[in-house]
Amino acid sequence: MRRVFRDGFVVNLFNPKTAIFFLAFLPQFLDPARGALQAQILVLGLTFMGLGVMSDAMYALAAGAAGDFVRRNRRFLRWQRWFAGGSFVGLGVTAAFATRK
Repeated sequence: MRRVFRDGFVVNLFNPKTAIFFLAFLPQFLDPARGALQAQILVLGLTFMGLGVMSDAMYALAAGAAGDFVRRNRRFLRWQRWFAGGSFVGLGVTAAFATRK
């Protein structure tokens, strides 16, 4: 778990979306007239982090439930195999008949 946490931390640290959010959007919500800017940044940053943790936890719970369903349902696994095969055949046929314009 320590390695997973470290990897997640490094990915988010170098994630350009996060940097752009904090550099472009966060300053719009800071108001020097309302008190110390450091406290405002801290509150907004912790709010952002809390919302991220909650949404990611919901995705993880949903993915865990879906994974359990997929592993136990043979009919779904059969359908998935046919769907994947059909998709590849369809893509192959499309590529075979594609022409340059």
